[in-house]
Amino acid sequence: MQRHYNFPGLINFRDLGDYAARDLDGKARRVKSGVLFRAGHFHDVDAAAHNVLANLGILQVFDFRTARELDKKPSRLQLLPAPVTHWLELDPGSGNTFKAMVKPVGGATLTASEMKAMMADVNRSLVTDHADVYRRFMAALLENPVCSVMHCASGKDRTGIAAALLLSSLGVDRDTIISDYLLTNQCLDVQHHVARAMADFGNQPLAMFDAAALTAMYEVQPEYLQAAFDAIDSQWGSIDNYLQDQLGIGVAERQQLQQRYLT
Repeated sequence: MQRHYNFPGLINFRDLGDYAARDLDGKARRVKSGVLFRAGHFHDVDAAAHNVLANLGILQVFDFRTARELDKKPSRLQLLPAPVTHWLELDPGSGNTFKAMVKPVGGATLTASEMKAMMADVNRSLVTDHADVYRRFMAALLENPVCSVMHCASGKDRTGIAAALLLSSLGVDRDTIISDYLLTNQCLDVQHHVARAMADFGNQPLAMFDAAALTAMYEVQPEYLQAAFDAIDSQWGSIDNYLQDQLGIGVAERQQLQQRYLT
């Protein structure tokens, strides 16, 4: 199957399908292909990218970006029929929140190891502080089980957690979920983002960034997502408990999701 849609105008756009899963009855299944997608923003889509997306039949969009991000890079999706769009704002590690996280270092150069620790904190915060947003995401997938795409700016952190929680509910094992998460390093032009960020942050007194630190920010590492899983295991005991207690995805809801998104 085609997982990564490597076309100009599409950022980190990939199919979440065809992963091995095991349903609640213990039966071996697979995630349906061509139904669930993850991506970065759609500000740069052109006519060719629109043709690709139109052929996929996307009818639902989940946008996890902040109002500031939407204003700076509005989506240029113009699909027909127009997909249902859910704006689910998340700001754990971008915009003003990111600046507040960086500010304590003053004028010192932020090291790559410090940035990695910060990105682990971002992913941890997503599951501990923003479960309400992911609860709405999962509820919408239950209510409207159509071809859907979830995205943020680069399609890696906020979207990565959404994908991890969804795949967990479908019975995909954790190693596979982490492998899917790490595909960002192959599907995203990290060095392009690093160069752009160097220009954006270079003249700010907030902190000094070097290329190694920015690379750690724009790429993904296993420990970033693992930090989220560790927080779930520590505070709720298991992913099953987290899905039920925080996202409202109990046995009945998981069975519905598995019936709709597994083959």
